[in-house]
Amino acid sequence: MTASKLIDLEHHRLPGSYDLAHLQAFHRFIFADLYDWAGQLRTVVITRDEAVFCLPQHLNAYATEVFDRLAAADRLRGLPRQRFIVQLLQLPGDINALAPFPRG
Repeated sequence: MTASKLIDLEHHRLPGSYDLAHLQAFHRFIFADLYDWAGQLRTVVITRDEAVFCLPQHLNAYATEVFDRLAAADRLRGLPRQRFIVQLLQLPGDINALAPFPRG
């Protein structure tokens, strides 16, 4: 089911501002058929191995920091190649550390 939703996204953009609300809309679009809570921020602490992800009470603040950096870099448009690569590689790590949803 999620593969079909991802294919849909290849052909139809999901409007938004590339911020936390937009990430929530993506999650809701992809996972709504699986989870009632799709797109809703988690309220519990999650860990993997010994790593602790962003605490629930800090999700909004950390997401604002991450997405503000993306906006300040004009969503990576027009950057010199080296700076583009560094920022592009940093973004998935930041979003992974955020881990705003229980799954997906």
